[in-house]
Amino acid sequence: MPPTDEQSPKINSLDEAESVGGIIAHIDIEIKAKEVRKGKLQMAVQRRGKQIGELQTRRDCHALRLKDWCKENPELMQGKESLALRHVTLSFKWGNYGVFLLEDWTDVMALKAMRVKKRLKKFYDFIRVKHEIDRQSILKDSKADEPILSTKSLAAVGLEIDRERFFYCESKLS
Repeated sequence: MPPTDEQSPKINSLDEAESVGGIIAHIDIEIKAKEVRKGKLQMAVQRRGKQIGELQTRRDCHALRLKDWCKENPELMQGKESLALRHVTLSFKWGNYGVFLLEDWTDVMALKAMRVKKRLKKFYDFIRVKHEIDRQSILKDSKADEPILSTKSLAAVGLEIDRERFFYCESKLS
């Protein structure tokens, strides 16, 4: 079993760094070879996945047709939990409660109706206001000639303007 990061010895010289770089390059070559093999296998899996997806789509279309048929013929389900046919059993089951839009309504229309003055008091607690840090505006302000927010004021609320520094190790061998 290869050593973990905690067990790996510290690199103490340029020669050791070169050696570790060679190991990385060799591992990169192995990874690329395995990715090529994986790609070939994935293509086969994708073909099967596409076939399965097409079958599921066909099944869903037929299930939707049966659902519509049951809705159009409610007398068949009257007083029953399910309807057994030769090949399938059809049933309507109750899910969890939810808040749904009425037909022909959108969220925007519902919010607008909730905000009408005479209803606002009643619905005020049911309208979500999302508070979040507007990082883009803070960054834009920091680049202004005369920024509103100073480094000190940002630090007072636990923020700073900085850049992330990423470490890359790219193999030269392919």
